[in-house]
Amino acid sequence: MGVRYAGEYKLDPITMQISGCPARAPEVRALLETIQDANQLKGATAMRANAMSFKDLEVMMKGTEVQLSDSDWTSALQDGTVHDGEAAYSTMVRLMIRAFGSSSFTLWTRCYELCRVRYKDIEFGLHTAAPDYIPYFKVRLTSKKGMQNDTFHIYQQKDAWALDMHTHLLSWLQLLQCRLGRPLEAEDYIFPSLSTNGVVQPKTAMNDEELQDHISHFSAAAGIAERYTAHSFRSGGETAGF
Repeated sequence: MGVRYAGEYKLDPITMQISGCPARAPEVRALLETIQDANQLKGATAMRANAMSFKDLEVMMKGTEVQLSDSDWTSALQDGTVHDGEAAYSTMVRLMIRAFGSSSFTLWTRCYELCRVRYKDIEFGLHTAAPDYIPYFKVRLTSKKGMQNDTFHIYQQKDAWALDMHTHLLSWLQLLQCRLGRPLEAEDYIFPSLSTNGVVQPKTAMNDEELQDHISHFSAAAGIAERYTAHSFRSGGETAGF
């Protein structure tokens, strides 16, 4: 038995007897080679994901503004279209990508770190001391690699719209709460999973694949040829020194 199922896999055309190791069959080897090639391509593609330039960030963000201006989404809050499935999804993903892009560029966070920030990790309604009283909020990153409870103070950046995490994140959270029909709860993720019919799963964080689909879509829509991933925002912020 051991001899029969050892060595090269083959079929005797006269006796029609099969011998050799099934794992060495041509079909199995071809399948393994296909899987290996796919894995190598996937790895190479991931390595080719470059740091996003500030210029491309601006182009992508401005592209979402052309498709959805501030007056458009605030009108959606007022006229109730934010509650209409597909229309709500279209509005939400545009505000979400603005909030995610500006936040990741500002905080230098990896995708999984930012997607795991919960509402309880943000302290709102703060301002500097008199006489300026400049509004800001705090973000605590408890899962940032190599750091424990790292806290950032986020101020409005009126001279850099694409980087204005203060404005974009607050706008996104306002829309998110309206879509949910309730205030955000402590354990809700600020970047939750969104289905294409507009359903929000606040207790489930957006995953890498879902986020990558949005980044690829908005990059292509803005005419950006470079291939970017969620990691590109973080490395772009580091490279630009923001």
